[in-house]
Amino acid sequence: MFRVILSYVIEDRFGYRVQRIDYMKEMTEWDKEDSRRVRCSLAKFICSRKTGDAAIGAWSSHDMQLTMLFD
Repeated sequence: MFRVILSYVIEDRFGYRVQRIDYMKEMTEWDKEDSRRVRCSLAKFICSRKTGDAAIGAWSSHDMQLTMLFD
């Protein structure tokens, strides 16, 4: 529980930004770091949006590779 609270404090205080993935890479070419960035960006969008639909919409449009998952 402490880690969750600390993550919200750090996110609000320092304003971590969502990192992009190279748009030329296919999803099959992602390495562990790219996958971590996608997971962290989803968490950031969930924390910064009021509804789940808005968070998923923003997340899917953030990286071009993710749009194929929602078509």
